[in-house]
Amino acid sequence: MLAVIAAAIAVHASAAGAARCSEKSIRVLPPATQGTATQALATVSVRNLGPACRIDETLTFSVLRRGARLTSIGGNPLRVGIVGTFAHGTTALINAWWANWCGVRDSLTAHAAIGTASASSRYAVLPICLEHSAPSKLTFVRQAGSLPAWAAAIRVR
Repeated sequence: MLAVIAAAIAVHASAAGAARCSEKSIRVLPPATQGTATQALATVSVRNLGPACRIDETLTFSVLRRGARLTSIGGNPLRVGIVGTFAHGTTALINAWWANWCGVRDSLTAHAAIGTASASSRYAVLPICLEHSAPSKLTFVRQAGSLPAWAAAIRVR
């Protein structure tokens, strides 16, 4: 199963009443990929380079092969809403877990986009094929528990 756990890092609530984030201020960094025991993890960083602002955007995360979305992965693309106050210089992290990949193992890319901001990187490690008859799937799983007070200004939906 591919699961996504989202967390906001170092987000401050002090920007209440801020204007909506401009496309110029939001930067999507290339997903950082790594392997786990049987899965692949892609961490997407979304940074606010501008002044404190309100964000209400959808991050789209896709697994691509040679630039084309893999339709054999259920839920691909994955869409995660990011909503709240985004302080200057802070980063929201979206962690995408991918498991049970039994398909072609070359040229696979993690791609993330918000509006016109996008970034891609090759998967360094691919998930292990655990069950040929089971589908590979992208799912969003909310983080257990609550975020710390400094991260409460941004939430994912």
